[in-house]
Amino acid sequence: MSAVLRWARHLAAAQPDWRSAVDAIRPFVPQLWQGWTSQQRARFLRHARPYWDIHRHRLAPTVHARLTAELSAGTLRIQRARKPVDNVWKFDCRGLHPVWDEIGDTLIGHLLRWGAARPDPLGIGLEITDRCELIAADGTASATLYAIGPLTRARFWEIEAIPEIRSQCVTLTG
Repeated sequence: MSAVLRWARHLAAAQPDWRSAVDAIRPFVPQLWQGWTSQQRARFLRHARPYWDIHRHRLAPTVHARLTAELSAGTLRIQRARKPVDNVWKFDCRGLHPVWDEIGDTLIGHLLRWGAARPDPLGIGLEITDRCELIAADGTASATLYAIGPLTRARFWEIEAIPEIRSQCVTLTG
């Protein structure tokens, strides 16, 4: 992981704009992620995930300008919260952070209770095969149930954007 971070810093330093370095790394992220051990992935999630999220999932310049204007005008306030606050709109923009035991009466909740799916060991998605087949509680791959998008983060990590999801769909239909 340290070598990858050094490579990313070197790439960013060689670019006129660091954003192009982050974008250049994007196609290689699934291979890097899959090459790491479970311990290395857990270490990344503990130490480097906030930095990745900040640099990879950045605001478009027009959205940034609008948010800056709203903050300056006092019509928007950003506040870190750990528990619900009454009568205040809150948005959790960190992405999927499921509490698998409390997922409720949803399709995913039912699949978990029926044993047709299981969370990955790091708790960031569902366990799947390289072909996006769900892995059941007993460890067998499904011949009929598949997952795409953020639920497959445990296998592919960078899987929130349309190009990656489109690639998953091609894999499923190929």
